[in-house]
Amino acid sequence: AGLETVLDAVLSVEDVGVFKPSAQVYDMVGSHFSVARNEVVFVSSNGWDVCSAADYGFRTIWANRAGQPMDRLDAQPDVVVSDLTNVPDIAVGLLNDRHGSGSEIGETQYFTTADGLHLAYRVDGETGPALLCLCGLTRNMADFDYVARDFQSRAKVIRLDTRGRGQSDWDPDHLNYTVKTEARDALALLDHLGLDKAAILGTSRGGLIAMELAETARDRLTGVCFNDIGPEIELEGLGFIATYLGVRPGAKTYDEAADGFAANYAGKFPGVPKERWLTHAKRIYREGYDGLDLRYDAMLRQALFEPRQPVVIPDMWAQFDALSGLPVALIRGEHSDILSAATAEKMKEKRPDMLYAEIADRGHVPFLDEPDVTALIGQFLDQLP
Repeated sequence: AGLETVLDAVLSVEDVGVFKPSAQVYDMVGSHFSVARNEVVFVSSNGWDVCSAADYGFRTIWANRAGQPMDRLDAQPDVVVSDLTNVPDIAVGLLNDRHGSGSEIGETQYFTTADGLHLAYRVDGETGPALLCLCGLTRNMADFDYVARDFQSRAKVIRLDTRGRGQSDWDPDHLNYTVKTEARDALALLDHLGLDKAAILGTSRGGLIAMELAETARDRLTGVCFNDIGPEIELEGLGFIATYLGVRPGAKTYDEAADGFAANYAGKFPGVPKERWLTHAKRIYREGYDGLDLRYDAMLRQALFEPRQPVVIPDMWAQFDALSGLPVALIRGEHSDILSAATAEKMKEKRPDMLYAEIADRGHVPFLDEPDVTALIGQFLDQLP
């Protein structure tokens, strides 16, 4: 067909001896071009073919010329078109701003992990104790903008985009998205910055990482402040996470997303104005070619629900107990469906000295600019060496 002059490479399944949808076939692209899977746009006229590529982690365009119905598969294409006319522009749009940040404070820097990923972080403040902020499962460093704004004069506020989130690289093997791996990444950042120790402000999954570190690297911690997380996680909250994890938002604009948040979260976050939800939408979503997109690797869903081996759940109460002798603080949203009031009470019983604030009119998780939160974080910083 004379296409060899416009192609950089021809990759054949004969080289690996298996057919799609085997990951070995898709792996050839990353190996040949030295790119991460989310830096590849896969175009196909076959519905199941493009869904399989999406499940692998490629950005995908389905050229559905015949107007066929969507295959009923877990993964879905990013964009569906009826012809190839606009595919080049769409592909650019899918990849554009993939590494953009929803954070409005500070400048992003990068360090490289032992397995070669480039992870994003920001440091605000030069004096005071080091406070490492670790975000939730699908969140990014923008969640801690208020903390950086309010406390950079009192602490060295370090914010990390954990692997697969925000501006950090997506992991070629999504099964590396584990608390243990992300705990090692946190220590690698401290090493990169030349810090022997740091306190942790952990939101949700970030708090789980802090407890993992309490068990495996307690000597690197100076204290932990938990944001709406504890040693027991409520099934109601996990069930809700399952409804949206790895799913692109239906909203096409930030304004539409803000309206959706205001309506859907009115029960757990009563009275929150639309302007606040608009800020929230910009932090967790980015603008894609045909609407809003996620600021994290959608393969987190498979990592959580389809692990390579049976997950061994650690004794998180033992991990919490390992923080004995270190300053501890706890923030809980009044309407949290992840951290129950009973679990918070048990944490207080185990640590009568623990700083505690229950934030009215908040669910999972508080925004971290509420007056009671600001006061508690300030008290926590005062307790750090």
